[in-house]
Amino acid sequence: MPRTLTGLILFAILTPALHAADDIDNLAALGSQANFRSFSEDLAGVLGYKAVAPAAPMGRPGYDLGVQVDSTKLQHPALWDLACGCDASDRVLMPKAYLRLGAEEADLTFSYGKATGSNLALWGVEAQFALAIEGATYPAVALRANYSRLNGVEQLDFSSTGAELAVSKRFGAVAPYAGGGRLWIASTPKAGAFEREKFTADKYYAGVNFALGAHANLALETGKIADTASYSAKFVWRF
Repeated sequence: MPRTLTGLILFAILTPALHAADDIDNLAALGSQANFRSFSEDLAGVLGYKAVAPAAPMGRPGYDLGVQVDSTKLQHPALWDLACGCDASDRVLMPKAYLRLGAEEADLTFSYGKATGSNLALWGVEAQFALAIEGATYPAVALRANYSRLNGVEQLDFSSTGAELAVSKRFGAVAPYAGGGRLWIASTPKAGAFEREKFTADKYYAGVNFALGAHANLALETGKIADTASYSAKFVWRF
């Protein structure tokens, strides 16, 4: 476990996104509706819910506590420079904390995250329902519904609502998984002469979960929301 925690800390420290965005407080500088739309599409990639977990439910009453780090590559970094009045990186680093409440065939997860060096923060919630419980010869299949909302940025209201299917199969201590779905995005400016943007974004991802004994897991995942790619690492303690 100490090596795992050290690895997560190094991932957060050494990633090139440390000075990702600064405060988003100059939204009017985007200048045009087209730029606001492109900026909102990047935000969808950063703020869209990322479970970073296999499809299998907890299978019993209990709870998980987790820490996660997402590194998301921006498609339009020059627009982020305008929105923050700074020289932003082309990546946003988002550390998060998770609480998952489990039952036999359904789980409920709450999360909060804040980008490094920025006022960009979010909270999220996800409900997962088992469609198929994993067996010896067939995988676990789950339906996930999620919601995330921007927090900390006075000039913008932003939310993402999603639905997806996930599948996973455990082989000993290793469980590969994959999934895909769609997000419904609402981005409402509170500065500048822009109009609200509403759009959808397809989402897909793949990862692997490692069981570290009976009460800990480490998951590594890569995925895309529309054209915006992210890499994630998540460490979980189970109680």
